[in-house]
Amino acid sequence: FIFFERDYKYAGDVRRVHIHLTYHKSRTSFLMPAIVKYLKTHPSKAEEYMRLKKKAIRYAKGNGNKYRRYKSRFFERMIKGLYEIDSKRRKIE
Repeated sequence: FIFFERDYKYAGDVRRVHIHLTYHKSRTSFLMPAIVKYLKTHPSKAEEYMRLKKKAIRYAKGNGNKYRRYKSRFFERMIKGLYEIDSKRRKIE
């Protein structure tokens, strides 16, 4: 996928916006909505992710690559869990 980011000023603060672009039917195009849905339906995991993001921001100090690497293990575990949930669901159907 392609990743874009841009800083802008809002209400006296600097904010960062980022956009992920991917191609149709890619692994990312299937996983991202599943991750969002999972976090919405599992508040404790969403809280964990929020805390992790804050730690990643402090660790990376504005370096996007370091920030994404810091969060990668959390996502790898989550994706593994999503695949396990999907395979169990397929066995039931």
